[in-house]
Amino acid sequence: MHNENRGETNRELLELLLTSVALVVGGALGVVGAVWALRVAPDLPSIFAVPVRDRGASAPDVPVTYWLTWLIPPIAVYGCYGMIVWAARPSMWVSVCAAGSFTAVYGLLASLWISIDVGGFSPG
Repeated sequence: MHNENRGETNRELLELLLTSVALVVGGALGVVGAVWALRVAPDLPSIFAVPVRDRGASAPDVPVTYWLTWLIPPIAVYGCYGMIVWAARPSMWVSVCAAGSFTAVYGLLASLWISIDVGGFSPG
């Protein structure tokens, strides 16, 4: 009976460790994905440096390649997590934790930088 409790405790400890690692790895992937997209995204015309309220109606649309660059990291990460969940059902909880952490970090960084890029950022 004592060995069964010990085995259960070890399993719970392993699950906690894997979940913690998944949260850290997911967050790190979020940072790496956002930095990659930031470096690769095409430069927007200089009119986008002007705040939206001061631009007027002559501003061009944001290029599709700009949006596609920001979509590549989530598609790649969610695809990998989906394959892991499909191939190994017991690891589903770990993959969900990593995907949630990635989504939180990448979503925050991407939305911040896209709003600065597209909405303009200059002293008012």
